[in-house]
Amino acid sequence: MPPPIALQGQMGIKLGAWHSDPARGMSFGFFFQGQVEQGSLSLMTPLGSQVAQVDWTPTSATLRRVGPGGGEDIQRGSIEELAETALGEALPLQTLVHWMQGHPDPGLPHRTLQDAGNFEQRGWLIDTHERAQGRVVATRQGQPGLRDARIQVRLDP
Repeated sequence: MPPPIALQGQMGIKLGAWHSDPARGMSFGFFFQGQVEQGSLSLMTPLGSQVAQVDWTPTSATLRRVGPGGGEDIQRGSIEELAETALGEALPLQTLVHWMQGHPDPGLPHRTLQDAGNFEQRGWLIDTHERAQGRVVATRQGQPGLRDARIQVRLDP
């Protein structure tokens, strides 16, 4: 089993307008610990208060809201199903753990681009040019059945 991973920083997610849904964005601090297949992600407000805890295994994922407005847990069969329920969009959060480390998910096909530091995976363009400074950007262009989406991560040293 690979060693545990610990990542923390800030994440911004922008979703393009879709049918009658307006464009929207969200940003939060995060702490990730565990493995890609089984991990824990704490989500924080910009001021540092925890708002949610996400835990997943290969067969389930749970979101617990913390603090005011907290309450009922949301459970789904995968982290992506959970993201779709909570955010309205199935984002590749599990694969994002690989991307934050500067490389594609080795278990999925990918295409390395001529521009070193960029690759495509799962319909996303991943830019790792500034990974040494802690910045990774994943962008998905809108297409039939999918809205534009952008995930920007800034990792703390």
